[in-house]
Amino acid sequence: MGLKKFNAEEVKKEESLAKEESVKNIENKENVETNGQVDINELITSNAELEKAEKNVELSLSENDLVKQVNEQRDIYYKYSKKQKIYNYICTGILIALIIAAFALILTLGQKEEYSYVMWISLSAVVVGLIGSFAFSRFQRKKLGKAANTYIDCYFSLIDKHMYDSERFEKQDYFPSTQMEDSAFIAAHFYKNIKSTRSRNYVSCDYNGKNLTSADLAGNIMVKNRLSPMFLGRYFVYKNDFKEDNQYIIFQLKGGQLSRPIDNIDDLKLVEGNNAYCVYSNIEDWKRLLNSKVLTELRKFRIDNTLIDVIVSIREGYTSIGIDYSDEFMNVAVDHEFKFDGVRRSEKDLDIVLKVLDLIGNNIKGYK
Repeated sequence: MGLKKFNAEEVKKEESLAKEESVKNIENKENVETNGQVDINELITSNAELEKAEKNVELSLSENDLVKQVNEQRDIYYKYSKKQKIYNYICTGILIALIIAAFALILTLGQKEEYSYVMWISLSAVVVGLIGSFAFSRFQRKKLGKAANTYIDCYFSLIDKHMYDSERFEKQDYFPSTQMEDSAFIAAHFYKNIKSTRSRNYVSCDYNGKNLTSADLAGNIMVKNRLSPMFLGRYFVYKNDFKEDNQYIIFQLKGGQLSRPIDNIDDLKLVEGNNAYCVYSNIEDWKRLLNSKVLTELRKFRIDNTLIDVIVSIREGYTSIGIDYSDEFMNVAVDHEFKFDGVRRSEKDLDIVLKVLDLIGNNIKGYK
């Protein structure tokens, strides 16, 4: 149960032209740094082994309590959904039996003139059965959808309160079903032709006296008349004091095959790049904002089978950080028990996000 990204085959087909164009843009840029070369595939493999080892970490009492509460709610929804499926199977079976019986009567008795009424009664029974089945199915879907929304709201609320109810944050508000505005992602200058966004799990709070919002978000483009996400993950927007209009610094920590290179860069220059990351900007002294301390912290994000890549935007009034996660990581636990591994990973990544925001905020204070 989750926002859907894409499968590997779709990525290969739909992105080939876009990726080729992005690679050409990078190759044509000047002043490229090539230090710190890394093999992304080797890095992903190495980090995947580290991730497996971390799953054996013993949980604290509060962590165990969170797992228990979420799974209690999951069990309620899961059992209810299974019961609804059984009802649907029974309804379908009854309808099929009715249709078979009706046609059997028509074939055996309906051909005789004295029993011609049997055909009309049988056909009427089939029509009534179809209408009844449709109405019942629609009613059941509405009930199941309502139950799903109740579970999802509870799921995100429990996890968000665990992550954000600390002294680091103030004025926390949790809106599991609320969407972040499209402009929050589009204005960040990551990707061209973003048509819309879909989001959920919206959190708003104050961090160091400034508003911080986050959401699970998909940023979509149109591919063959359907929406296809260029980004799917956790997206953070933090207010800053940067005052330069139409000035941008765009960063991407590169990932593996599923990583989609940032491409809204026509008016920007590749100011630094290597196999690990790239930086685009139209600010001459961009290093005063995205200095070595920030870059070092950003490289602490662990690229593996869970985390695909990381994108960062610094612009007038806002700093945005997007962590592109795998579909499996973003899905809500339904068919399997909820485990704490995903929350632990989210907490570690959130710590890096906050550290990066602190460093960038301090650099903005000293800028000009």
